[in-house]
Amino acid sequence: MDPVVLLLVVVFSSGAWAQNSGAHTECSLSEEELRADVTLLLDGFNHIGPDDFSRVRDFLKTLLPMVGPVGPDLVRVSLVKYGRDPEVEFDLNTFHNLSSMVDAVSRVSQSPPLTGGSSDHAVDFIRRNIKRTDQGHREKTPNILILVTDRSSSGVDTDLLFGLWNTDVKVFVVGVKVTDELQVIETDDNDAEVFTVEDYNSISNICEELTQAMCRWLKVKLSRVSPESLRFTDVQPRRARASWECNSRRVQHFVLDVFLYHYGFTVQTIIALGHERSAEIPHLLPNNTYEVSVQAVYSTGLSYRESGVLTTPPQDGVRLSAGPGRCSGSVELLMDGSWSSVCGRDFGLTEAAVVCAELDCGAVSELHQGALFTEGPAVGRSFHCDGPETSLKECESSETRCSAAANLTCSDIVLRLDGHRCSGSMELRHNDEWRKVTTSEDPDLDFGSVLCEQMGCGSALKVEYQRLYSEQFWWLQPECVKQRSGLTNCLDLDSHMNETEGGLFLLCSEFFPVVRASVSSEGASVSSEGASVSSEGASVSSEGASRVQRVLLKLGTNFNVSCSLDEPFLQGQFNLLSPTGNYPLPSVSNSAHFLIQDFSPAHIGNYTCVYCDTFSYSECINSTALYVTSGGTVNSGFAKISHTFYILFFFFCFGAICY
Repeated sequence: MDPVVLLLVVVFSSGAWAQNSGAHTECSLSEEELRADVTLLLDGFNHIGPDDFSRVRDFLKTLLPMVGPVGPDLVRVSLVKYGRDPEVEFDLNTFHNLSSMVDAVSRVSQSPPLTGGSSDHAVDFIRRNIKRTDQGHREKTPNILILVTDRSSSGVDTDLLFGLWNTDVKVFVVGVKVTDELQVIETDDNDAEVFTVEDYNSISNICEELTQAMCRWLKVKLSRVSPESLRFTDVQPRRARASWECNSRRVQHFVLDVFLYHYGFTVQTIIALGHERSAEIPHLLPNNTYEVSVQAVYSTGLSYRESGVLTTPPQDGVRLSAGPGRCSGSVELLMDGSWSSVCGRDFGLTEAAVVCAELDCGAVSELHQGALFTEGPAVGRSFHCDGPETSLKECESSETRCSAAANLTCSDIVLRLDGHRCSGSMELRHNDEWRKVTTSEDPDLDFGSVLCEQMGCGSALKVEYQRLYSEQFWWLQPECVKQRSGLTNCLDLDSHMNETEGGLFLLCSEFFPVVRASVSSEGASVSSEGASVSSEGASVSSEGASRVQRVLLKLGTNFNVSCSLDEPFLQGQFNLLSPTGNYPLPSVSNSAHFLIQDFSPAHIGNYTCVYCDTFSYSECINSTALYVTSGGTVNSGFAKISHTFYILFFFFCFGAICY
């Protein structure tokens, strides 16, 4: 049998588990929930004796009846052995009843005692062959991999297991005679759960505990309502809007992945807030087909994907004609069904950048006027762009007489990130081919900042290697890039493209929104380094403040500190750092509001809003601090506070904050 591979997955059930020696099962599932794809992976058992291998088979025969009713519409099971090479014993769609499956397990033979292989290779084999419908994998079916291994000297790479979790696979590991090294994969419920036994004589004793864990996982998995009815509207050559339904109020946020349909790799990831049911998909290419998937993210993990196919129409707005390639030539616009030249007069770098971006041709390389009107001045169209336009048609235009058309050459090389617009794995397009980016030298922030600037994403906050499985990379020379010699000139086309540890991950400063802090209270006064401005009901913001903002409040009054984001971002939490403590609140509609009652001397000091997302990054974003102090008459109650007590109380609170 060809080394095809099965997928994984599991989901187990319930009342049927009691078939094993009348074992009592606490976790139970209804008949409607008994739908699962299960892959059993035996790894590294080609060196043990026949008696111990027989005990491994007995473990499988004990476990299978506890999985639940086997059938084409119920539970499907596959079995793979892995010594040095993979051996597929049977696929998910090979057997449709329990007795045939148990008989097949009884006939499983032991592989020859060859050296080589590892649990890493076994798991990677599964990962690379996942989603094979020809082997019986079903869409929106719980997937689980049961990895049975005795490779005590290697353990399993956490990155590989995360790759499985990223493809909706739950991993359970049964380790026989393992060392502590195997425990490195025991992370949390979203990754792998590890069960260990001391020897082969006791391996079957773990079946009940294992099936209970799988049943609990399945119940959680089934509680995550999946998006449905994914559809696309307002489809344009370079953008579209995705909409979906999801009957749950517990969604933290939605994740949309956009794949090039014929190539299978992600070109962008979009985050939508939990209450939203639509999102715009920007940065598409005209006349291309994409697969778009949406998942709901809950506190317990991810739902199933809802997928759809999106095809963009051809670009009918602007083109570069009579040049050496599609990204160089005379600028022409489709007007009233015919192409007309764009006047070169007043056509500057801003207009040229809009055209290059609209054609997805990278940055402007050359701009000049071509003498295309040989018979004297002709009537053409002149354009004025402000910069944020995504199409030349969006710019202001007027008819004018000119003697030369705009001639433009774009770089025809584009840098992008496969996650957020300003964060993700770096990808470069050269000669119409996209590849991940790597280098032969250690990247630094100066190198990353040049790349961030190329994409309008500010400066680099992080540049690091990331384990990838792409077969080919574009190699960039960091020193050349830092000298701003142009990305085309910095490509090392002679490098060995398949010999690399991985691509580069880039995080740019513009990935994060601006965090604002503001104080509102009746009768507040605001000053900045001595310049005082009185205002009733003042709302003072620290956004972009280059100097410390001082807010004067009357003692005994109540005031609000509001924290907010200037644009939607990943779901997260605000923390207010204040003289009296650190107060957390979840972000609701990109903001949080903290009520401070009875303003006293203990409340005097800096107030800073800190936002931390809960999705994929540990970085937190701070606002500029606001300094709140007293600026009014002290009432009789506060007047009784002694100066000594105020100092002790202030330092006590300050110490608590630092702690």
